[in-house]
Amino acid sequence: TDLFQTQMKGLISPSITLLTFLEIIDLGGLVGLSGTIPQTIGLHLPKLQKLYLYGNNLTGPIPESIGELPNLQELALQENRLSGLIPVSLGSLKSLKRLLLYSNQFSGTIPDSLGNLMNLVELDVHDNALIGNIPNSVGEMQALEKLDLSNNLLSGKIPSSLTNLTVISVLYLNTNYLEGTVPFPSRSGEMSSLGFLRLHNNLLVGNIPSNIGYLVSLQRVSLSNNKLEGALPSSLGNLVALTELYLSGNFLSDQIPKSVGQLSQLIMLNISRNLIEGPLPQEMSSLQNLQTLDLSFNHLNLSAIPKWIENMSSLSNIYFAGCGIQGQIPDFFQRTNSPIQELDLSVNFLSGNIPSWIGSLNQLYKLNLSRNSLYSDIPD
Repeated sequence: TDLFQTQMKGLISPSITLLTFLEIIDLGGLVGLSGTIPQTIGLHLPKLQKLYLYGNNLTGPIPESIGELPNLQELALQENRLSGLIPVSLGSLKSLKRLLLYSNQFSGTIPDSLGNLMNLVELDVHDNALIGNIPNSVGEMQALEKLDLSNNLLSGKIPSSLTNLTVISVLYLNTNYLEGTVPFPSRSGEMSSLGFLRLHNNLLVGNIPSNIGYLVSLQRVSLSNNKLEGALPSSLGNLVALTELYLSGNFLSDQIPKSVGQLSQLIMLNISRNLIEGPLPQEMSSLQNLQTLDLSFNHLNLSAIPKWIENMSSLSNIYFAGCGIQGQIPDFFQRTNSPIQELDLSVNFLSGNIPSWIGSLNQLYKLNLSRNSLYSDIPD
């Protein structure tokens, strides 16, 4: 008899009456633990509050009887090989605070019944094969702080009911087939605790909503690889806590708004592979904490790299590939105080020699000058 079935059959045996008072089962991360979850697991453990079976080699479905554990607060089944549907009966676990099902092989849809879990703080089902729409009922989970539905096969529109999640701080919906526009927030005060937002690798369309400036707690935002278009809203400047902004691989156009210069905490700005036009605003020179700037493959048509980059003391990764830059490689790079580690000026119209002072950039480990009109020997 395999190890898991042996242990679990013992735990739920009606003849061991003392186990009806069991509050915690922790069999997480046991090497070689395999088998299926017994179908009657929910019938003999009325006091159970925490069930940890994560990080094993379990297979098969979650039994419907798991909905018969009225006091269950935490259910951790992540990182197994469980499959089948997410049971509707999970919606009966009114005391549940954490539901962790990620990195399994679950299929089917997310059941509407999960909206009944009014005490749920964390729902994480990423890295499965879930299909269908995100149910509107998700917006009824008023205590929800973290929602991760990423890396599935979900489709349809992002439900506007998500704006009802008043204490949400982490929202990951990336790497699905979601379409339509970004529906939140609709007004000031909504989702005011949201700090981490990932919507990349979907099929989202329309503009980046101007209301995004109401999400004043945002620290990291990724909208890359969608079909977003239009100008960047000037309200981005209201996101003063922002440290990372990823917008690459869309159809964003017009110029970068001057308000971006207000993002004093920003360390990563990636707007590559869009339709952004030049010139770049002088106000960007205020981004003194910026470490990575990627504006590659836009319609900037820069006659030269802006000289104010010389004064950005934290800038270490500079990507200006395919930006229409002309003339020689600017010598201010040798005077900058920034610790340049990566410099990509490929696919431009640079001419002249490869300057010997590049050898003085002693922290440089990646240099791309390909597909230009440079002519010279490679300097010693």
